[in-house]
Amino acid sequence: QQMPAESIETIEVMTNPSAKFNPEGTAGIINIVLKKNRKAGYYGSVSAGIMYADGAKPGGTLGGNISYSNNKIDVNMNIGYRGMSFKGGSLTDRYNLSGIDTLSLLSQNSNTTRAYGGIFFRGGIDYHINDKHTISLSGFGMTGSGGGPSSTHNIFTNYATQTISREYIRDINDNGMRQSMNTSLDYKWDIDKKGSNLMASVSYSGHKRGGTDYIKQTDVLNGVDTVTQNISQTAVGTNKEWLFKVDFTKKFSESSRIEAGWQSTLQQRLSPASAFDSLLNKNIEAYFNKFDYNEQIHAAYLTYGTRFFEKLSVQAGLRAEYFTRSAVNTQNKFENSVWETTIEPIAFKPAFRVFPSVYLSYTLPENNELQLNYTSRINRPRGRQINTFHDYSDSTKISYGDATLSPEYGNSLEFNYLKSWNAHSLSASVYYRSTDQGIEAVQFINNGTMESTYMNLTRSSSSGVELVAKDRLFKIVNLTTSLNLYYYQRDSTSYTNKYEPPVTTIIPARQNFSWNGRMMANIVLGKTTSAQITGEYSAPRLIAQGSETASYSIDLGLRQTFFNRNLSLNFMARDLLNSRKRNSITSGNGFYETSESYFHGRMLGLTVTYNFGNMKPKAGDRKKNDANNVDMNMDGGMD
Repeated sequence: QQMPAESIETIEVMTNPSAKFNPEGTAGIINIVLKKNRKAGYYGSVSAGIMYADGAKPGGTLGGNISYSNNKIDVNMNIGYRGMSFKGGSLTDRYNLSGIDTLSLLSQNSNTTRAYGGIFFRGGIDYHINDKHTISLSGFGMTGSGGGPSSTHNIFTNYATQTISREYIRDINDNGMRQSMNTSLDYKWDIDKKGSNLMASVSYSGHKRGGTDYIKQTDVLNGVDTVTQNISQTAVGTNKEWLFKVDFTKKFSESSRIEAGWQSTLQQRLSPASAFDSLLNKNIEAYFNKFDYNEQIHAAYLTYGTRFFEKLSVQAGLRAEYFTRSAVNTQNKFENSVWETTIEPIAFKPAFRVFPSVYLSYTLPENNELQLNYTSRINRPRGRQINTFHDYSDSTKISYGDATLSPEYGNSLEFNYLKSWNAHSLSASVYYRSTDQGIEAVQFINNGTMESTYMNLTRSSSSGVELVAKDRLFKIVNLTTSLNLYYYQRDSTSYTNKYEPPVTTIIPARQNFSWNGRMMANIVLGKTTSAQITGEYSAPRLIAQGSETASYSIDLGLRQTFFNRNLSLNFMARDLLNSRKRNSITSGNGFYETSESYFHGRMLGLTVTYNFGNMKPKAGDRKKNDANNVDMNMDGGMD
């Protein structure tokens, strides 16, 4: 939303990215390819909008951007404000078990309102020293806050007598900060006219998340409300990261090239937490936590690609990564009837891993193509998965991370068939994907209270068929349809809680057939009017301790332009049927749980945008790869 559409050549989705790209994540990579426009001039836009989510207050957006180019410099600036409000909630029934007997039932009804607001800005300048050398400086920043009230009504029922044993309401009002910044210095050397180049960059980013939760708990007994807790819990997380990168491409011809490069990432996360009880007028030592985490990733890659007989294209690559990390966890523990502060350094063994990738493509007559590719991937634990901070916002379910988690590793093999006609195209893929040491969220009962954390559990795999069709119908309708059918398997596994006496939970091997589909229709209603309708459906699927039920949704968009498309009016309706909810069934030693939750329901929005300037992109301009490749499985920030 912060890039003018006219500056984007294409958006590439790579499900199996080559060794050149970071193998982090399991879903693939989005690569934004920008047009290289050297025509002098300027281009800009201003926009304003309003957005409303069911049950919440209206929010708004306001922003503007401008780009300027001449024969020596390209400059772009963007600034905006966004304020949004959402309403969510959940319904949970948790049965506490002893063998086959049900002891009690916890019925939980939660309602949450969240409001976020902040200012963001982005800017950059490219200085073209000459036709071969370019140096760039860019930056991004955001500052704002977010939070709101939530209320959870808990009712404990004795299952044998069907009488209420306890009832209380837990109200939380939180107010947190959301600050981010990033700056990058880049250099590019176009070595020859064949396309050989050298690119180098250094960047620094910093993020700050967190704030204070004000927790008030009111017990209801015989019609009398009694405040039993009045706690303020503060947790602020900071994340600092340096990235150094060098990429070299040598093109021998239009069909043959070598790519090599190096990348180093240095990251530090610091997360202190504390709490104060105003009823007791003292600090709550059990809530205290300080988590200091550092990691380094150093990687080198080499790829070679060529073409034989104008039909067979081959690309092979190898990426090697050295991963090292350290952590210090400071906690207060209750031992020998007193609170004791413990400083626990966590030592990790350095890890060296090689990630191969192979791509084969064979061109057949009449716009037919066959592809075969293999890649190796990794998903390292991040954020709340490793942060040992205990979240007591839900007193019936305490959640925390595990700093000793290992990365999960994946392998993907795909065979693709592509066919194109004048108004139609078809992509058919047969794939097999496996994951080892899968990171899963697990739950267990400890002294009547549920605890939730993350563990490396088991090996899983999925094999299936994916179809993607694009069709242009009657010159006014463009359809994009995708269908994914797969068979999912999970090996048997077990996990043990950390308490005395330890209890081991066995999760048997499971498998199921599942599928999901998506259809997007772009409809031309007139010379200046267009519409878009998107429908999605996901069949039931397995999770670590249970399953999630089916889900579906429909989104709608309308656009009307005026004054030679310089002014546009955009309307959108997200989750038109108010159906985008998460329903799950989970079970383990001592519990069986059903849950339904949603973050926000139906959302309506209206945006007005005005474009101005004298710079229009030229057809056939050369493409320039954006250095910022966005991972589809990015961690959203410090939790």
